[in-house]
Amino acid sequence: MGEVSEPQAIEIADAPRTRRARPPEPRGFARALVWLAPLAFLVPVVLGFGFVQQGPDWLFGWVFGGLFALIVGWVWVSVFWPARAERRCPRCREHALQRLDPHTAVGVVCAACGWRDETASGWLLAEEEAELEPIVLEERRRRALVRPPSVNEAQRSGPAGSPPP
Repeated sequence: MGEVSEPQAIEIADAPRTRRARPPEPRGFARALVWLAPLAFLVPVVLGFGFVQQGPDWLFGWVFGGLFALIVGWVWVSVFWPARAERRCPRCREHALQRLDPHTAVGVVCAACGWRDETASGWLLAEEEAELEPIVLEERRRRALVRPPSVNEAQRSGPAGSPPP
């Protein structure tokens, strides 16, 4: 038997050309909706333009009040019914996602199958599990230690080895 070598990186130019499978064409009522969707977005624009140009003044107040109520309602719903963290693992579909590190809000791991993603946001998980302020302050402190000095800080300190002014 031959030796098994490690896989080599494939350059983009050398990669085989593949075509994505097209999704199935919608049929019947769904096909009609595909054609009507752009019109559904165009009609409010035309009506709004006509409303601004020739609409009665009292109607403008009602429409403006309705839009304001919509915005206030959206904020109200967002405040009193906030988003919940998605704890379902994308691999095994179990509700077992946890934060990778309890001191950060980045990275998740599945307790059931071991799947992990070091770059996924664990912000909503952290929000449900612990206080966010210590996590944010620790992250700021960590970034401040890694950040190189700015040009102004380097000019104020003078040449290397000299005492600060």
